[in-house]
Amino acid sequence: NLALLLSKQGKHDEALRYAESAVKVRGLKAHNHYTLGRVALAAGDLRRAEGGLRRAEALRPGQLRTQLAWIELELRQGKRAAARKRYDELRRRPGAQRDPRLRALGAQLR
Repeated sequence: NLALLLSKQGKHDEALRYAESAVKVRGLKAHNHYTLGRVALAAGDLRRAEGGLRRAEALRPGQLRTQLAWIELELRQGKRAAARKRYDELRRRPGAQRDPRLRALGAQLR
């Protein structure tokens, strides 16, 4: 995904343009909204990140990667209790405890 790659390279403005373009072209794909949320989160645009993640969740409820991104967002927003609740719910999913991203977030919540 070009938007995520650009974001990882620190090219946040360009990454946001690509992510928003994908949403405009294929707005019914949860992945595109998830990408927009992740890229916006990396860029520090928490409002836009929340919008992207809300739409991704509406299109594909409960998807693990979207839930993990929500935890990151909630931590950045200072909503530690909400992040902890979501984390605890994810930990109860079969196999979720093996996910290294979930373990890393758990370490941040300690």
